[in-house]
Amino acid sequence: MGNDEKQLKACLTSIVKLVEECLAKFNSLNQQRQPQSRTDIVYDSVAEDFQLNNNIYTFTFNNEENELLQALTTNIEVQLAEYFKQLSKLCLNYLLDFLYIYHYDRTQRKFLSPLSVGVLHSFSLELKGLFASCEAYPAAFNGQLDVVAKFIKDYPTFKDKPGLWETTLLYSAARNNH
Repeated sequence: MGNDEKQLKACLTSIVKLVEECLAKFNSLNQQRQPQSRTDIVYDSVAEDFQLNNNIYTFTFNNEENELLQALTTNIEVQLAEYFKQLSKLCLNYLLDFLYIYHYDRTQRKFLSPLSVGVLHSFSLELKGLFASCEAYPAAFNGQLDVVAKFIKDYPTFKDKPGLWETTLLYSAARNNH
């Protein structure tokens, strides 16, 4: 694995850590409150079992929650700015393409709005998938079926997505006759 991939993995790890710390703070806040607010119910269903929830992008009226989300968004932007300087164009574009779905503006290098409670868990999971894909796609190329099978089981949405090298898992495997 090249230094560039190590930098990408370090970037993804630091962002996942920030998101998971924020999720832990939300859990702590939720446990302190009785009865549950509407936002807590939305968060609980997203975090626990990924049920379809039409209110997933509901914003909160709680100032403490809004401050947490704003701080998280700002902290992620700061982390990204640090790592962007170290990433190759290939890794940078891969990360920026991913962040686009979370309303990250690649020219301003900022989120257009703070992340919402409803996207935090999926954001964290997708970041972990990007991290794992750095090993899964080369594993597909090298015929390491156990690594690929675990990756597909853990991150099924990545099955047909292009990886860092702009190939799908199937193409990576077929390219080397696996």
